[in-house]
Parts: sequence; C-alpha cells; structure tokens
Amino acid sequence: MKWIKLLCLTIFLSSCAAGNVQQSPKVTAGTPQNVYFAGLSFTGNFKDNKLNYPYSYEISKKLPVDRLFVEKLKNVDNPSLNLLTSLGNTDEADALAMSLSIDLETVNIAKTAEKYKVVIDLYAQILVFDFNEKKIINSYPINLQYITFFNHNPSKKEIQAIFEGFYTGENPEVKTNLFDLAVEKLNNAQIKPKYGNRLAVSKVVVSDKAKKMLTEMKQSEDNFKTIAAQSFSRYIVDNQNAAMLPYTKGQAIGSKMSARFVNGDVYNLEIPAPDYVFNIEIRDFKNLSDNAGSSTTELYGFFVYTKIEMMQPDLNKKYMDSKFRGFDEVVLMKGQKPNFLLSYQETLMNLFNNFSKNISDTDDKWYEKTLHPSQYDIVEEQFEQVNDVINSCK
Repeated sequence: MKWIKLLCLTIFLSSCAAGNVQQSPKVTAGTPQNVYFAGLSFTGNFKDNKLNYPYSYEISKKLPVDRLFVEKLKNVDNPSLNLLTSLGNTDEADALAMSLSIDLETVNIAKTAEKYKVVIDLYAQILVFDFNEKKIINSYPINLQYITFFNHNPSKKEIQAIFEGFYTGENPEVKTNLFDLAVEKLNNAQIKPKYGNRLAVSKVVVSDKAKKMLTEMKQSEDNFKTIAAQSFSRYIVDNQNAAMLPYTKGQAIGSKMSARFVNGDVYNLEIPAPDYVFNIEIRDFKNLSDNAGSSTTELYGFFVYTKIEMMQPDLNKKYMDSKFRGFDEVVLMKGQKPNFLLSYQETLMNLFNNFSKNISDTDDKWYEKTLHPSQYDIVEEQFEQVNDVINSCK
C-alpha cells in the first residue's frame, strides 16, 4: 500500500501541555493599550454547565480561580499591553476588558493492552471586548491537553484532581496549567480597540456519512463542531496573527454570546458581523490498517476529508472553495485498537495547522499529501487571495 510508511508516532494535539504551539511574533513597544481583567467566565447558558464543562464549573465554585489567575497575570510581559486586574472606572471611550472564557472540556478513556489511556482536553479562549458596549473585538483560542495512563479505570475523583491541576498548578503530574497558557497568549497578543477587518468561522457542516461515524464514536456533533471551529481559529491566530471573532454554534452571523462570570455577573456579549468568514465541511472519516510488515505491530492510517470555503458575506464573494484531505498514521502493538475519535481529531488538527501555514508559505510536500494534482494551481491561487484578506485583518 503506497501510503504506508513505518513510523512510530504517539498521538498528541499540537497545542498540548508540552507547549509546542507556534506563537505569533513578539509585539513591539508602543503606547500600551489599557485592558481590564473582567474575570473567568463560562460561555453558554446555565444549562450548559454540567454538559460542556462539569469539572471546571465545580472547581470554580470551590476554588478562588479569579484570584489564582490574577496572580499569574503578574507574569504578563507585553510592552503594548497595560493589563489592569480590577475593573475600576471603565468610563473612558476605549475601555477594553478581557475574560478567560471556558468553552468545553472532554475526557476520553480507552483501554489499551494493559492500561487505561486517559486524554483530557480543555478548550478556552481569551475574549477581548468593549466593556461599555459589551461588544467582542477579538478572541485568542486556547487548547490544553493532558495525556496519562492508569492501571485501572479512573474514578471521577481522580479525573477531578487532573482538572484542578489545570487551574492551581499544584498537581505535580500536570506540568502546564491553563493560566500559564493564557499568559503566554497575552505576552504575544496585539490588542487594540479596532482592527482592519474581522474574520470568523461562520459554520461547520457535518455530512451524513461523518455524522454516522461520530455517532459510532459516541461523540456529540455540536461538541465536535465547536472543537473544529475553535481549533481552526486558533491556528489562524497563532500562525497568521489575524484577528478572529469567536465561533457560536447554531447562530446567525452577527449574534450574541452569553458569558457567565465566576463572580455571578452575566453578560450577553455582542459578536459583530465579520467582514470575512470561513465555512468548514467535514465530509468523511476513513481508516486503513496493515499488519503484513511486522509480527508485533500494526499500522493504521487515518483520513479526514474536508471542504474549506472563505467568503465575503455582504458581497457573496468567494476567495476559496476547495477540498482537502487530512492524513496521519500511527503504529500500535498487534491487537491494540486505536482511539478512533482522538486519531481523527488529531488528523483534523494537523490539517488545520498546515492549512493556516500554507496561506502565506507554500509547502509542496503538503500539497502532494493533501490535494489532487489537478488542484495544485487552483488552490495556490486561492491561498494567495486568502493571504491578501488575512493581511487586511491584522
């Protein structure tokens, strides 16, 4: 089988706790922008608490998470940012506020040959908004992943201890916590009251074939859409340093995001209509396996088929409309079954990461791996148009 290469890979998301996310260039000194810290928040309505982030929400009720984050914010070193950790007087015309917003948490447990593999993801974003108008200006998505092994099926108490480590930094097994990643983002952020144009992921569509696969993998379609949209946005921000508005599943362009703060405040933050949008279609998932080359290992290949569109809604003008194939492979011990959901998610994340890089820096090898040869010139031309748009959104 031509696609097979015998590689020993361990599946990780590229923004995992090891901290290997590509960061934007360090900002240059200038007049610092005042930004008030508004506190930790949870997106969505109250009914979403136990569904989307049950562990984080319980932690927020018993630990002083705002105070813990304020202590970490003292480590922000960004000459263009004057971060104020008390809202105080925000009557000035350009009063900007910042919240670390929790969007989603996932826990995946898979039985391996001898142990239980546990993969935990926490999806969050730094929301920057005009405090007076309650209008979102920019967002900086964050994904914290932790992978560990247990000799037994871990209890909720053991999972809870890992999540607490995400916030407190006091669990010696959890090397990186959410607040450290947020500080890293803020150190490289270029926050300003206005940007040239605004970008957003408008919608994520899942085909009937892909829906069936998600159901078989016991994955919520809505959660998968959120993961896909936020991950795509994160790579655009990290690799292109562009301003992105947050994704809101199932809502029209130009809508509101409900944010419930730890101190009890509830705001409906307005999301202005973006100037340009990305639409993502998840068309299909496929996998192949081969064990002919070894008596002890088995090689799996994972494929995710997508279509990515970029357009200007008010003019109904398209800058990109192309199909892309994500591909990754992993070697497992003979008889060991892969975690299909995590493998497909990792394949999709790698596709998005490379897509965002190719906007401004063409990688011929990635083209060969991802596109049909007849599409090379077409996609390269489309990337040039997307690059021009992206540059207008900085």
